[in-house]
Amino acid sequence: MTVGRLGPNDGYKPVTPKFLNFSSLSGKLLAIYMPLTVVAVLSVFGVLEVGFYRGERARLIENLTRAADGQTAAIEAAVWDFDIQAVRKLLEEQSHLPFLQSAQVFDENGKILAAIGETGTPPRASDFRIDRPLQHTSVMSAKTIGRLVLTVHDDGIRAALYRHLWINGAILLVLMSTLIAGTIFGVRAVISRPLEEFRNSIGRSPEEQLAAPLHWERQDELGDVLRAYHVMLEARHRAETAMVQREEELRMAVIQAEAARMEAEAAERLLRDKVEEIERFNHLAVGRELRIIELKKQMNTVLEDAGRALKFDPGNLLEEALVSPTFAADGDIDFETVKTEFVKLLNENELQNLFTDFCKVAGVPAAIIDLEANVLASSPWQRACTDFHRVNNASCARCIESDTELSLNLTEGKNYAMYRCKNGMTDCASPIVIAGHHVANVFIGQFHTNHLDEAFFKAQAEDLGFDVEDYLAAVREAPVMDEHSLPAILGFLARFSKLMGAFAIEQWKALKGKENVQQERIAAMNLAEDAEMARAELDAYKDQLEDLVEERTAELRDSEGRTRLLLESVGEGVFGVDNEGRVTFLNPEAIRLLGYEAEELLGQKVHAIIHHTHPDGTEYDVKTCPMYKSYTFGESHRIEDEVLWRKDGTRFEVEYHSTPIMKDGEITGAVISFADISIRKEAEAKLQDAYGVISDSITYASSIQRSVLTGDDTMTATMSDHLVLWEPRDVVGGDIYWCHLWGDGVLVALADCTGHGVPGAFMTLIASGALDRAMTDVPPGQVGEMIQRMHQIIQVMLGQHGDRGESDDGLEMGACFLHGDLTKMTFAGARFSLFSVKDGAVDEIKGTKKGIGYRGILLGQTYAETELSLQNGASFYMSSDGFLDQVGGERRRMFGKKRFKELLLSMEDLPFAEQKKKFYKTLLEYQGEDIRRDDVSVVGFKV
Repeated sequence: MTVGRLGPNDGYKPVTPKFLNFSSLSGKLLAIYMPLTVVAVLSVFGVLEVGFYRGERARLIENLTRAADGQTAAIEAAVWDFDIQAVRKLLEEQSHLPFLQSAQVFDENGKILAAIGETGTPPRASDFRIDRPLQHTSVMSAKTIGRLVLTVHDDGIRAALYRHLWINGAILLVLMSTLIAGTIFGVRAVISRPLEEFRNSIGRSPEEQLAAPLHWERQDELGDVLRAYHVMLEARHRAETAMVQREEELRMAVIQAEAARMEAEAAERLLRDKVEEIERFNHLAVGRELRIIELKKQMNTVLEDAGRALKFDPGNLLEEALVSPTFAADGDIDFETVKTEFVKLLNENELQNLFTDFCKVAGVPAAIIDLEANVLASSPWQRACTDFHRVNNASCARCIESDTELSLNLTEGKNYAMYRCKNGMTDCASPIVIAGHHVANVFIGQFHTNHLDEAFFKAQAEDLGFDVEDYLAAVREAPVMDEHSLPAILGFLARFSKLMGAFAIEQWKALKGKENVQQERIAAMNLAEDAEMARAELDAYKDQLEDLVEERTAELRDSEGRTRLLLESVGEGVFGVDNEGRVTFLNPEAIRLLGYEAEELLGQKVHAIIHHTHPDGTEYDVKTCPMYKSYTFGESHRIEDEVLWRKDGTRFEVEYHSTPIMKDGEITGAVISFADISIRKEAEAKLQDAYGVISDSITYASSIQRSVLTGDDTMTATMSDHLVLWEPRDVVGGDIYWCHLWGDGVLVALADCTGHGVPGAFMTLIASGALDRAMTDVPPGQVGEMIQRMHQIIQVMLGQHGDRGESDDGLEMGACFLHGDLTKMTFAGARFSLFSVKDGAVDEIKGTKKGIGYRGILLGQTYAETELSLQNGASFYMSSDGFLDQVGGERRRMFGKKRFKELLLSMEDLPFAEQKKKFYKTLLEYQGEDIRRDDVSVVGFKV
């Protein structure tokens, strides 16, 4: 059988359900289960029917022999008297036998004397015919006077077999339907539904997935996939967050570097103007001094011509002329001046922030510390030092020892020193020498130069009494640095500090130049030279920053490639739109589902192309479209009942998510992810059809099971009063009751089979067949042997005898045989009790503590019998464990035998019809909101 789907532009195309093509998980499982189940069920049915046929055949032949033996003597007498009428009458008396096919009497010459039935039809088997000689015995001798030939047929046996085949076929149909439905539902519940939830979760934005992750408390492969996906999602989120943070840091570093460069250029221009001003002043000053000397010389000449004494000593004038017009050079700047000006400059012009930002970009903490251990500039220190090493006496002593060792290395004249401290961390330091004075050191650290040795730090934490996890977390925060890159970082920081020192000295010299023109002139020249050097240093610094920016750009490019690969790999269509609904990007799956080329959609308003019409053919107003609301009002939507339209004009059902894109609090567009759910919709329709078929099959199976429940008429005719409460938990159940005539008495039985629902119903049919067989094989009234025979039949039938078989199914049963005179009753139970109520007392007659048919029970297990009197007016009850085990009440406990006995006493004087109502009402009230745990059956009677 096939089902089809009718599109808007095509005809009816039959589509075979996926599980019938064995391409789905359900189909593959059915391909395994169905043959095995069919073979197993047919084998069981075959064994039962062969046994039934053989037993009936043996009884048929036995009846044939009995009939022949019963008629031979009378026919011999009639033949000897040659009374043909008597012979014919004797034969006709046998014609009422349902199995008799023909009867013939021959004389001694082979001539037929009388015959009835189908004498011309040969029997189906040789043992269906008996040829008995007729003899007349006298005192002297015995003489053969004829023959009696009887034949029988097995039509009755065959008719019974045909009825069994119809019932077996119905059972097989129910089993196959249940198997198919159970497999489909099981695959749906265990695999398909979790995968659909996983796919829906992936369709949400990463922020939504992280905020509300999909939780599965399952330890199978699907659970491993989900956990791996969450790990990947969290790693991606951390990487993206770190990337954004690093981009912002680089951007700020570039801005600060540019600001520093502009500040340096401004300082250079200021120095150039200052030098020019000094040159002009120097020119004026030198010219003035030369003019004064010239005037003094002229005055001496005039006085000499006048014969007067010279006003000015010519020697002094010569000294003044010989004195350089430049000013005397300053001596060396003292250490305190250099340090004071250096510290002053570090505290001005945002240099502290510039220093901190560079350390963030380089990825390593650093500090400038003077020789008295005063921190002049620093980035945040490592938490391992501030929270642990410096606050513990033992580790702090190691820190001081390490600092001393590091300082000794610097005083030996090295450019830099790297030292692994006693606490396992690494420091580097380089001296800052300004104007010949070692004024401070630049430190970088703490960090690691190779892979973190967690075992060392764990042992150190335990030794020093630190919290191991918190300490290891702090240690892991320290970066791992390439040892070859350390000299460059130290060199840059040292040169930067030296440059700042040069700025400080030159600033000091510029101030001193106001007091001494010659010193300011020299300072201006030196400052200009140092400014050029500083610009060179800044250019080098800029090159380093540009390299870092290029590295970050490459990382961003790689991230963009990974994002593109994710879009290309996802199993759903994804496209983005701007805030006017124009397509900005789409992935290959969207192109495949919609049938357009990418160039046909990019830059176009998407609603008018793929979302213009409702499923019913009416126009879709864009202002009511959820996608429009996302990129216009910032709303998020999930839709499951709309269609998208392909390029060829066909439509397909979709489920889509529409999520707005926000940037700086503004809506810039939306992202839409969608999936074709046409196949899912068809599967849901097929599932509903299959559910209907299964429901009908189970309902039909219920009618079959109810037809097996026999005995109401017999109980009414035999008992003075009785009740039967049979309430399966499902449509069909695993409890069954019987009331049969057995010999000259009546058998009343109640059984509780393994399971409930369809499996339990199947077990009741097996139990019913075993009971029929046992009643045939065991003499009437021997209920213990009857139960033993049922146990043997079921155990062998299910392959549970000995150590064979994998199943462990069976039943518990109570059986009462009421003898023909109705004065006594014999009870036997297999894990079943009989309750007797008389004169305000309840007696429990317990059966054998072994069930029927289960593995592990001996094939020859016996079941004890108890004989009870029926003349004392007692009422008798048997109940399946579904009533006793029902959970309910205020404390949610099982009903139990104690309450059951109290209930029996409370109903002792009520008619059994009223007792049945009270049984049912009590069960419902006690059950309350709890679910029904099992099938419930109660049989009661009174003779």
